[in-house]
Amino acid sequence: MNAITGCLSNMFNIEGRTSQIDYIIFFIFCIIVSALCGGAIYKFCGETLGYIVCLLLFVIPMITATIRRLRDAGLTPWLALLLIFQPLGLILEIILCLLPAK
Repeated sequence: MNAITGCLSNMFNIEGRTSQIDYIIFFIFCIIVSALCGGAIYKFCGETLGYIVCLLLFVIPMITATIRRLRDAGLTPWLALLLIFQPLGLILEIILCLLPAK
């Protein structure tokens, strides 16, 4: 729970580091909540609105957590730009879950 609240409370902070386990927990949390949130909003409001709401809820915290995790793994934070290009962004996030801290 500390991993999720830590990442969400630092959603506008790109300084510091995010540990491997915190990143994994937050990554899984974002996937689960996005699926649940998107499904509920899709049911009531349509697909486009559901996608936009989930994107707005998690895009900024996920980008900042990725930047902090890149720094923790000893890599350049500029690699976070790969998140724009899917599926490269998803591959980057999975690799970050596996890299140890430096």
